[in-house]
Amino acid sequence: QGILNLMYGSENPLILSGDAIQCEDAFIAKVQRHHYPGNYLHVLILKTIMCSFYGNHELGAKLALERGDAYLKKNGTVLVMSDFFHQGISLFAMSRKTKKRKYIKRANKINATIKSWAKKGNPNVNHFIMFLGAEKAA
Repeated sequence: QGILNLMYGSENPLILSGDAIQCEDAFIAKVQRHHYPGNYLHVLILKTIMCSFYGNHELGAKLALERGDAYLKKNGTVLVMSDFFHQGISLFAMSRKTKKRKYIKRANKINATIKSWAKKGNPNVNHFIMFLGAEKAA
C-alpha cells in the first residue's frame, strides 16, 4: 500500500490502508500485542520511510525513538540500512526544528552506526553518509 501511495498519490499517504491492504489501527494493535510483533516492526519501518519521503519528520522521529535499534537486533536483513537512514533524516530534521537533545543524540548514534558499516566495507551506505552529513550540517 505504501508503494501505491507513492505512485498514485493519496489524501494521506502515511495511512497504510487502501486498495492493496487494510491496515487499521485496531488491526495493528492486535498484531503488535498478540501475534506477529516482527511484522508490526515492518509496518513501523515502512511508516518511518513514508514519513521521510513526505516530510512528516515529527512522526518519523517519534517512531524512530520508540523503536530504537530493535530491528538491528533482529536477524540480518537489508532493510536495516534503509531504516536507519530514514530514521536519521527525520531525527536530524527534528533536531534542527526543536533543538532537543533526544533527537540530536539518536541522530548522531545512527550516523555513527552507518559510518561504521562503511568502514567495515559495506559499499551500499556511502551515499547515506553524504546525505546524513548534509542534514547534520544544515
